[in-house]
Amino acid sequence: MTQSKSQWWPERPMNRFLEVSLLLALKEGPMHGYGLVEKIEPFGFPADELNSGPLYRTLRKMEQEALVSSSWHKGELGPRKRVYKINKQGEEALAEWIEILSFRKEMIEKVLTHYQEVLC
Repeated sequence: MTQSKSQWWPERPMNRFLEVSLLLALKEGPMHGYGLVEKIEPFGFPADELNSGPLYRTLRKMEQEALVSSSWHKGELGPRKRVYKINKQGEEALAEWIEILSFRKEMIEKVLTHYQEVLC
């Protein structure tokens, strides 16, 4: 008996996919939290994963791992904002992630192609 889609369908992107997405966004330049959300929202994250709690916990963890750094900047019309910037170690981690994701994409494409062949 097969499980229904609702029982096994993943509700979240791959583990740590938020991290690689943030690194990719920061590769374009320094950004504050709201700017990062706007950049990575099209990647398909559930709304609750992009609210301030999970987002800032991930950024804090990335800062502790020396992947990013942050500094406070005066807001033009409002309060100060913490701006995040990718550093050398973060750029190296991003390059590794892209290599891993490319490899996984190839594997997934092979499985999907084989699946289509089996169905025909």
